[in-house]
Amino acid sequence: MSATTPTRPSATRAGALAVPGRASAQAVISIAAASARRLAAACWLPALAVAVIAVQAQVHLAIGVPGHRGLVWLGALALVAVRSGRGWTIGTASAASAIALATGTGGSAGPLNVVPYLAAAALLELVALAPALRRHPVLLVPAAAAVHLVGLIQPLAKSLAVGVQPGAFAAGMLAPIALHVAFGALAGAWAWLAGRALTADRQAGSSTAR
Repeated sequence: MSATTPTRPSATRAGALAVPGRASAQAVISIAAASARRLAAACWLPALAVAVIAVQAQVHLAIGVPGHRGLVWLGALALVAVRSGRGWTIGTASAASAIALATGTGGSAGPLNVVPYLAAAALLELVALAPALRRHPVLLVPAAAAVHLVGLIQPLAKSLAVGVQPGAFAAGMLAPIALHVAFGALAGAWAWLAGRALTADRQAGSSTAR
């Protein structure tokens, strides 16, 4: 009779325990990787908007057309508002404002120069929550046109500080008001079109994955 090699119960139990351990580690890694991908997908657009606004704050072109800068910064915030969900727009504006103040691009007006960013972000957050905008995204265009009037906060504050009456200020600001509305509409238009393109790209990617 041939001798039978006895099994080692301890080794068998250790191997059985090792398999669930490896599975648990793989599950944790998989969850962490998925969370990282979701975070990256959520953060890239606001981060890009912060960079664009911060760079624009450093560049001053002597164009002499009131409201033309909103074509960039307002459009960036509007795109974040319709694409990134609640809270991201204010976070983007806050980060861009902090960078502008830290780098001294606020100028002599200081914090007053970044008030339009924050005010526009708060208003765009409210606009993004409107059911009508979800049904008809093109409404972002007139909404951005109205929101861009926050760009007049700084000249209004300066005028009131030196004793200019609100009526006189409004009478002398008809052209700047019209230009702010026009540039705001253009900013809303490119943000709406960019949002449509991103949505179409995501849907195409989902269809391909299936």
